[in-house]
Amino acid sequence: MLGFAIAIPTTSFAQSVTIDLKNIDPKLATEILKAQKDSTQKNVVPTTPAQAKEWATIGEEVAKAIAATAKALSIEVNEFVKTPVGKWTLFFIFWFLLGKKLWMIVGGTIAWIALGALIWKSFNHFHLPQKKLVEEKGDTKKYEYVKFDFNSKDARTVSAIVHVGIFCATSIVMMIIIF
Repeated sequence: MLGFAIAIPTTSFAQSVTIDLKNIDPKLATEILKAQKDSTQKNVVPTTPAQAKEWATIGEEVAKAIAATAKALSIEVNEFVKTPVGKWTLFFIFWFLLGKKLWMIVGGTIAWIALGALIWKSFNHFHLPQKKLVEEKGDTKKYEYVKFDFNSKDARTVSAIVHVGIFCATSIVMMIIIF
C-alpha cells in the first residue's frame, strides 16, 4: 500500500503529440519547431556521481572564495573574518550551508525537551505516588504517599499506555525532524 502511495505521485504524465506541419501556417510551424527545440535544450540537473562530488565540495569552494577575497584585499583570512563585512560574509555562508538544518536541530531539541517534560509531569501526577501532608503538630509533620484515584484499574492501564504512546510518537517525530 505504501509503495502504491509513493508510486502514484512520482509517475510521469508526459505525452507525445503529433502535429502535421504541412496543414498549418508556415510561421506557426516555425514557432512550434522553435518551441520544441527550446524545450529539449532545457538545463537538466545531472545526478551523476561527479555532480554529487561537486556539490559536496561547496564548503571547500566557499573557503577558497573567502581566502581569495581576503587575499585580494591584502589581508589575512583571520583578519578578514574579524571585520564586519567578514563576519556577515561568514554568517551568510554558514546560513546558506547549515541554516535550515541548524533550525531543525535547535527547534526539534527544544520541542522534544518541552514536550517530554510535559508528558513526564503528567505521567508523574497520575501514576507515581505523591507526598501529601496529613498532619502537622508543632515541629513534627506526618506525610502520606497517595496515588491518583482512577475509577478502575483499566483506566489506570489505559492512561499509562496513552502516556507511553504519546511519548514514543513525540520522540519519533522529533527524531525525524532533528536527524
